[in-house]
Amino acid sequence: YDADHIETLPAGSGLDLLKYLVTEHDLGGDGLAKILAVDRSVAYRILKGERSLTTTHVKTLGAHFGVSAALFLG
Repeated sequence: YDADHIETLPAGSGLDLLKYLVTEHDLGGDGLAKILAVDRSVAYRILKGERSLTTTHVKTLGAHFGVSAALFLG
């Protein structure tokens, strides 16, 4: 039952997790920008790894996706 109904998050960096969640929820950079309340160029730079997540971003993402914010720090 668990294997069919509980989603296992991939191992990796916080950025890998973010990319996975964005893809799984069909959000893209524009959707991420709305979640984080930032300009879309900032969201795309975050996804490319050119810009780091802030503490506020990490908390917001944890709350939005229902996961521990600490997962985005690894």
